[in-house]
Formats: sequence, C-alpha cells, structure tokens
Amino acid sequence: MRFYDFFDLLLFEVDQARDYNLIGQILTGNFSEFPLVGPKAGGTFFRLGALYYLPALFFAFAFGLSPHILALPEVLLSVAVIPLFFIFLREFFNEKISLRLTFLWAISLFFVEYAHFSWNPNYIPFFFILTLYATLRYSRDERRRVLWLTIMALSGGFLMQLHTVTLVAVPLIWGIYFIFQKKKIIWKHWVIFWAVMGIMFSPLILNDLLTKGENIKEFQKAFVSRSTRDENPTLSKSVFMNIYNTTRNYSIILTSQNYVKDLKRVDSSENLRELIVQNKSEINSVAAFLFFGFAFGAGLVLIVFSILKTKEEWKRNFLVLIFITQAVFFLIFMPLALRMDSRYFFPVAIMPFVFLGMIFEFMEKTFWRGKFLAGIFFVLLIFLNLKGNFQWLRLLESYQYRDATNEEFILDKYFIITMAQWEGIVDKIMDISANQSKNLYVDSTPFHTRPLIYLLEMGEKKPVRNINLENLDPEGIYFALRESQDVASGRKLPESISKKFEIKNRYNFGSVTLFELRLKSFAGLTKKEKFDLMKESKFPKCYELNYDIEARNKCLVEDISYLFSFKK
Repeated sequence: MRFYDFFDLLLFEVDQARDYNLIGQILTGNFSEFPLVGPKAGGTFFRLGALYYLPALFFAFAFGLSPHILALPEVLLSVAVIPLFFIFLREFFNEKISLRLTFLWAISLFFVEYAHFSWNPNYIPFFFILTLYATLRYSRDERRRVLWLTIMALSGGFLMQLHTVTLVAVPLIWGIYFIFQKKKIIWKHWVIFWAVMGIMFSPLILNDLLTKGENIKEFQKAFVSRSTRDENPTLSKSVFMNIYNTTRNYSIILTSQNYVKDLKRVDSSENLRELIVQNKSEINSVAAFLFFGFAFGAGLVLIVFSILKTKEEWKRNFLVLIFITQAVFFLIFMPLALRMDSRYFFPVAIMPFVFLGMIFEFMEKTFWRGKFLAGIFFVLLIFLNLKGNFQWLRLLESYQYRDATNEEFILDKYFIITMAQWEGIVDKIMDISANQSKNLYVDSTPFHTRPLIYLLEMGEKKPVRNINLENLDPEGIYFALRESQDVASGRKLPESISKKFEIKNRYNFGSVTLFELRLKSFAGLTKKEKFDLMKESKFPKCYELNYDIEARNKCLVEDISYLFSFKK
C-alpha cells in the first residue's frame, strides 16, 4: 500500500519543494554548502538539526534528483519499521500477539498516508522504536552493552533532530528510565555516549557558537509562544483536550477511521463546561471517545498491574519504558493540547498497539473463549484498516479526474495535488511556453506556488518567477493555478489578479484548474483605468513621451492619442 501507484500518487507540497531545492543546491555546488541547521519547527523560527537531509542527499547523489527519488528513503524506512516493530514487541509479547499487532501497524492508514509524501516527521517511528529497543538491549545485554549504547546514541541523536517534541522527550525518557534502573554509572559508557551525541549535534552547536546562541533563543521563544498562544486555558480544559486528542489520534492510528471527530469552537470556549456544552450534540463522536478512551485506559491500567507482578526483569523493563514514554509525552502535550496536529503522535504511535496487545493478552488468559473473542476483534480491525486504505487511495486517484472536496482526516485539510496532476500541469505549461525566450510567471496558493516553481525550473532549466503585481513584465508568459472547487463556485481568481489579467485559456486537472493569463489590453477600459493600469505596470511609459523608438513603437496609436486627450 505504501508503494501502490507510487509515481502517480506521491504528494508534493511546499515543504518538499523547500527541502528538495536545498538538496539540489548542495548537489550542484559542493558538500561545504550542507547547512548547519535544518527545517524550521512548525510556526516558529527555531530550526531543527540538518541530519534529516542526509538520506535524501545520498539517494539523490546515487540515483538523480527527482521528487520520487528524494521521497524514497522515507518510504523504505516506513516499510523497514514493520519488522523492527515486531522485534521490539517480542521484548514482552508472545509471537502470535506480536505478529497481530505488527500486521495492524503495516496496514494502518496513518503510516500509509504519511508515506505518500516526504517530511521530516516520517523518520520518527523507525528511529523512535530503534532508540527504545537499543535502550532495552543496553539494559540487559551485558556482553554487547557498548554496541547497544552506540546505537542508542546514534538513533536518539538523529531522532531528536526530527521534531521539537522528540528533542524534549527523548532526554527525559532516558533520564527517568535509567534513574528507575538504579544501576551504577559506568564512566567509560558515559564518555562514549556524550562523544557520539556531541558528534551528532556538532552542526547545531557550531551554528549557535557562530550566531551567539540565536537558535537556542528561538527555541525558548517557541516554547513560550506555544505554551501561551491565543489564550490561557484552565487546567481542566487542557487536561481534557489532551486526553481527547490522544484518544482521537490513537483511535485513528489503530482503526484508520475517524470515529472521534475534532471538537468545535475549542479556542472560543472559556472553560471545560462550555466546551462540552457546545459539543454535546455530537453523540456518535462522544460515544466513540468514551469507548476508545476506556479501551486505551484499560490498556494503561494493565501495564501498571503487569509492572507490579511481572518477574522477568527484561519484560518489566519493557513495560516501565512504555509507561514512562506515555507519561512524558502526555506532559509535553499539555501546553499544546488545544491545537495538536496528527504528526505530534508519530513518537507515541506504538502506544495504541501496545495497549491493544495488553488487552489481547488479558482476554486470552482471563475469559472463556477469550482467544476466539480476541481473534474476532483482530479480524474486525483488519477490515476497518483495509477499508480506510482503499477509500483513501481511491480518493487520491479521483483528484486527477474530479473537482474533489478534501475528505482528509489525517493530513491537514487543504487541497492536495498528486504527482500525476503536477506532471500534467508542468507539461502543459512547458508546451505553451516551448520555443519562446519570454520569462515565465506563475501564481497559486501559498501551499502550491513554491512546488509549481520548483517543478517548472526542473523542466525548463531556467528561473520561473512568482507573479509580482507591482512589477509586471509586458513580454512575460503568465499562469495561475487554483482549486477547481473555487472555480466551479465562481471564485476564479483573486481580484488583484483579475484586475490586471484576463483568462486566455483554462485547463482542468481534476481537483485543480490551470489558467493561462494575458495582460489586459486597453480596449474597453475607461481613461482612468487605462492610466492606472499603465502607471502600476511596467508597460513602456508612453505617457512620459519616451524618445526610445523601440519602446515607443510598442504603444498602440490609440493609447498614445488617448493619453494626449487625458486632461486630469
């Protein structure tokens, strides 16, 4: 499912264009241009580490620069994490339960959907599970402790540079876990650990030395702004929203269905009571929240009881590490509770599966016909996940043919463009502009202007510019890309564009429409409209009686005559 129609259904958005453009600059220049810092953390000026670029850079160097090649390492790791997850689960669960949980992971739409585009959080599941597994092996494998310590540091160092929540959470999880272990510190291991971490973070450290701590200051600002943004919610409201968002995303990860809907008017409600009153009409969502909340809560309770009664130290270590991980992330999510995107749950995506495994184990050991009931529940989850995947893949395919409303419930709700659509759009623009030396200008939404420019520059091998309404090129070739749903409802182009351009042709690409534009002629305009248009644009300034013959000849005779008659 991750590779199904990979070339056509790959998604390409603004973040991918930004990252791929940087990788292209490194390839065409030299490795000394590799950045010291990586992408900005969402909505802030704090920058994560730059190690995220390394796998894509390696693949681009080996196989060439294209969106499909650059997305490939993330898709491959999305597959590689499946057997790694099974190995991790075998630290506690038997083979049968581990296989069941791994199979559900493999067909979860949450991972399939994110694997369809390139983004730094996509690496988190693999490196998070590897970090936890290496931590457990370091605790119990006396003969190869240095090896597992090195893997733990390498994996954790990479993981901490993928997202702000992992940067904060991983050191806390390690610290609490090893305090619980109560084992004597081996100084040689301590030196090895910090040496590896120092190498992993050396670019970030060097950047802060050169900028006098600018990135650390931005991290502090980001933490404060995310903690206090928009409002100061009551503690009860923050706790409830944290539980609600956790339950909602865990249920999506486990079932590939959106049973627990987003709450309405979260920001505008003053307290928890008002929030509940405003959403009490959503009976189905409330029932789903209570059901899944009870199920996941039961799984957590079973973990606590198992910690107390499990005799095998290595199994107890697994449960303790899981419990610490859940507790740490719950605390980190508190300041973010009112606004949490699904990507925040990449690190704790293992939790709903572990909770389910605890319930399976409890049912099989406790109830009559418990194995049969667990099997029925497992088959039901298979059906729900496959249904969610097939619906989503059909939705992606439909974007090429119809004016699709966005029906997403995992990715953000803005209109998505697949690579099949992008290739059609770019081919059409290149056909129209072929054999012309004129400059090319495009306009779209903020999400899609940069991807369109990036893909066009790859094909045209020359700069493509965003439309600048303050500096129009009379010889340029202009295009605009808009959502077909807006076109159908009459909202074709923004007024700022339609004021200065007329539509020459339009081309439908399913969920998006491409407009071929041309600058408006003066025919049919009032004298003042003509004068304003000529002043605002970079037409040859006939009204200045420019004695450049070539420039003056571009002015229509009727425009010159009208200018002489214009008194005001």
